[in-house]
Amino acid sequence: MGGGLVLVAEHDETTAEGVRRELALAGHEVVVVESGVDAIAELHGAHFDVLVIERGSRGRSVFDVLAAAEHLSPETVTIVTAEEPSLETALTCIRAGAFDFLVKPLRGCAVAVARALEHRRLKATTDLYRASEAIFRNQDPEKLPGTIVEVAARVMEAEEVALALAGDGDVLTTVHARAVSGEGARAAREGTDALASRACALGRPLLLPEDCSRLEGLDLERGSVRSTIVYPMYAGDRRVGALVLSRITDPRPFRRADVERAGVIAAQALLAVDNAALVRRMLQAERLASIGELAAGVAHEINNPLTYMLVSINDARERIDELSAQLATHAARELRAATRPIEEALADADEGAKRIAEIASDLRTLAHAQSGRRETVDLNAAIRSALRITASQTREVARIETHLCDDAFVVGHAGRLSQVFVNLVVNAAQAAAGTSENPVLISVRTERIADHVVATVSDTGPGIAPEHQGRLFEPFFTTKGPSSGTGLGLAVTRTIVAEHGGSITVESAPGAGATFRVALLAQQSRRAA
Repeated sequence: MGGGLVLVAEHDETTAEGVRRELALAGHEVVVVESGVDAIAELHGAHFDVLVIERGSRGRSVFDVLAAAEHLSPETVTIVTAEEPSLETALTCIRAGAFDFLVKPLRGCAVAVARALEHRRLKATTDLYRASEAIFRNQDPEKLPGTIVEVAARVMEAEEVALALAGDGDVLTTVHARAVSGEGARAAREGTDALASRACALGRPLLLPEDCSRLEGLDLERGSVRSTIVYPMYAGDRRVGALVLSRITDPRPFRRADVERAGVIAAQALLAVDNAALVRRMLQAERLASIGELAAGVAHEINNPLTYMLVSINDARERIDELSAQLATHAARELRAATRPIEEALADADEGAKRIAEIASDLRTLAHAQSGRRETVDLNAAIRSALRITASQTREVARIETHLCDDAFVVGHAGRLSQVFVNLVVNAAQAAAGTSENPVLISVRTERIADHVVATVSDTGPGIAPEHQGRLFEPFFTTKGPSSGTGLGLAVTRTIVAEHGGSITVESAPGAGATFRVALLAQQSRRAA
């Protein structure tokens, strides 16, 4: 176990020297002062692991020093010493924040300091665990960088924190920064990319200003920055990014022990960032898998109109052959009567062909949902497309009812919006399949509410258990069996709605069905955005 930085406030020179020697032999770095005033001054300028202070401290009471330590250096563990103390005195000091209480003459002070250091390390470990928990609790890839930065700022007591991630061409770019001011935020972003790239190139963390010699050739204006840690993040040989933490007004510089703590946070951030990238890839895979699954249903839908179209065409051919044999003997009136069935058959064929074209168009729209172009979209048309695509999955288990308003135009991607309702309708149909009520009613409604278009998908199925409702949109969460889904459908849906600047909520009660409500900003005109 390594030594720590210990501040000893003791007015008796003989006692102070004895404590200093004992602690130095135990491997600790020791700073000795005579009074409480001096102790507070030292706490302003350094980050001590342990403070050993006598009960009758000169200048300021021990309680003043304990309060100052709590304010200036909350992680410093305090030990109070006294001659012939009472139990009441000891308890009062403990209640005021002291970790331990020693009786003079001081023997075994090194043991007490070792206990204090172990307590401090356990507290630091707990803080890091909570930091890791906070990072991994975030299920939104878009908000993850901000969560990492805020957690790192809190745990490391850093005023400026920035997260840089590798983008195109493996170039590091700041994706989120926290600074003491707007000007500081700009400076942080400008300096972070250069610092992060240098640390990644060196393949090791930097502690500044101690490691400034390693930045030779880098034109970096430090300004008022007192201390900085730059921690690179690598997954094997793959450069992922870097975490940059700085103290500006805090007089305590970062130390090597802080670099180790920053490394733990950086490791958790690396895992979280990689997991978020995996979730995004899985969402894309789910979308493609969904298209493939629905393609089978589309093929089934195509077979029906195609069959009667082919029969009608064949019938038309037979009647044409008959007509050819009769043209020489029939008058014009009989000719028109004879051709009427042909016209009807060809009309049927035309209707069937149009239905095939609609289904193919719906599938093509869904497959091209990643198109970068945004345009004015009739949300009603996207919903109708979704209902046609899902017809093979809903026909046997549900009755579909629609109530669509006249003005439901929004700005976005028609295919991706259609996918939202494909997912919601399929979810409702799958829930319906597990209930005794048959068929279940699935109601789809759109309405204009102020400056939003609100679409609801409601069902009279079994509903959602209260303990599951808070997790419905989490990636990989599912109440279905392994053969029925991966738990990504609603996560995909939430992502698409968020991309369009909208919101999605759910209301449900066991046995009373479920209602999903999607709110999107309305487009005032039908012109392309």
